[in-house]
Amino acid sequence: MFRPLAAVLASVTLVSAATPLAHGQSPDPAQCSATTAGGAIYITPAGTGQSLASIGARVTVVVRDGAGAPIPNYPASEIWLVPAVAGELRICSGALTVADHNTDASGTTTIGNSLMGGGATRSGLQVMVHGMALVGPPLPIQVNSTDITANGKVDLGDVAVFAQDLQTYNFRSDFDHDGQITLVDVGLITPSVTLASHCP
Repeated sequence: MFRPLAAVLASVTLVSAATPLAHGQSPDPAQCSATTAGGAIYITPAGTGQSLASIGARVTVVVRDGAGAPIPNYPASEIWLVPAVAGELRICSGALTVADHNTDASGTTTIGNSLMGGGATRSGLQVMVHGMALVGPPLPIQVNSTDITANGKVDLGDVAVFAQDLQTYNFRSDFDHDGQITLVDVGLITPSVTLASHCP
């Protein structure tokens, strides 16, 4: 399923607000933290692109309450990434978009999968916990997708935009992030079109 990011966040926030946390502690976005080495990643709507772990940009998240105490066993489904600038990426819903596992005894988990979606951002990502953005600067992770037009699938429309970017460099089509658009990038978008990559 492919929905605008605002709709995804709204639905998650409503569900979260209606479901009390079983462990009795509530996360405080000012006390939680997220760190990463950063990098650039290309994704697809089907989740077949790079993973954050594969580029050395796994995100470590520590979930704490208002007193700064770690929250153990916090649900992975309540921790996910969004673009720092709304509208630059459109994220598909699915298991790959959330944390790798529930938090451990120290309140820590990681996000190392590939996002599923389309669009591009050089503005970084933010971690959301229980529908709230963590306080602090964006994570230095740049993202682009073979779904350049961000319509939920890789199709001829994306090929047309890619062809334009062959003439004048644009980050959105530089899938191997080497500062130029070459046959390597053609080799990355072509399988997505052939396999009709789309949101699950």
